[in-house]
Amino acid sequence: MEDIILKVQDITKIYPGVRALDGVSFEVRRGEVHAICGENGAGKSTLIKVLTGAIEPMSGTIEFKGKTYEKLNPKLSMELGISVIYQEFSLIPYLTVAENIFYGREIRKGVVRDIKAMEEKARELCQDMGVELDVHKRVCDLGVAYQQIVEILKAVSRNTEFIIMDEPTAPLTLKETEVFFKIIDRLKKENVTIIFISHRLEEVFELCDRVTVFCDGKYVLTKDVKDMDRKSLIASMVGRELSDDYPVPNREIGEPVMEVRGLTNKNVKDVSFEIKQGEILGFGGLVGAGRTELARALYGADPIQSGEIVFKDKKYVPKNPRTGLDAGIGLIPEDRKAQGVVLSRPIRENIVYSILKRITKVSFIARK
Repeated sequence: MEDIILKVQDITKIYPGVRALDGVSFEVRRGEVHAICGENGAGKSTLIKVLTGAIEPMSGTIEFKGKTYEKLNPKLSMELGISVIYQEFSLIPYLTVAENIFYGREIRKGVVRDIKAMEEKARELCQDMGVELDVHKRVCDLGVAYQQIVEILKAVSRNTEFIIMDEPTAPLTLKETEVFFKIIDRLKKENVTIIFISHRLEEVFELCDRVTVFCDGKYVLTKDVKDMDRKSLIASMVGRELSDDYPVPNREIGEPVMEVRGLTNKNVKDVSFEIKQGEILGFGGLVGAGRTELARALYGADPIQSGEIVFKDKKYVPKNPRTGLDAGIGLIPEDRKAQGVVLSRPIRENIVYSILKRITKVSFIARK
């Protein structure tokens, strides 16, 4: 008989107007890497929240290591040995790498934290995982990719039996992804069970043993990865056969709308390109190559030292974000939580934040 570590039975969660999970049932075997795939809105994030106790299901049961629960809470989930690596980081920016890894379960000498011991243990963990990381560094001084690696190390350090990984490789470079794959291999050898959620289907086929597919909050299927190919997996996710992964766009490309020549600042050097009306222009490169920095410079968030920009047949000099907004340029930033929204304010205010001048009368915002 197969050793089942997790059994989800008829889990349902309904939000106003949306069945986020609709009678979902599936099983996860001990020691496997089990992928969960589906389009945005399929129910993957809601399932994570149910398994970690962040939300309560309206019906159904969760059986974990032979015990049945109608609901979990975050404390119980952690006590059971369920760890999560979220797409959104849960690190404390101004603490060091070592302090973040052991946060909440610090090594102590009496009542005092033993920083030296935590740093030594963190170094050993980095060495075991093949990661080069300065454990003295504050997390806020690390790039996004290395912050994700700290999240992974934090989960691994707990000697957990069950890890949920939500898009863990999204911010990683190719080299860092290879390190991450080695970490997965190490965990598999130690019989750790992993639920792996990713939109990168090549990772599903390379890393995972089985895959469960959700569509519109409903369970679709569970299969061995070796018995599926990319086309059949995508078809099960979207509910129909697809002739092309990337359909031919139905739009006309017009004349150049922006021309950039020799753009240079402290982060990018001598960048030139043009983009035409109706066109989608992609910038590729590894972490640190300057893609984000180029976008910020065009918007006016970072200063430009030299170069020329022509936008809509006029010379464009982005001195600050207001210049970009007034010219009709928008920016969706890489770090949306820190730079894209004001988390403490309601949705209606965030949506109109960039056009407050248009809806202001005599220094008062027209709330209606």
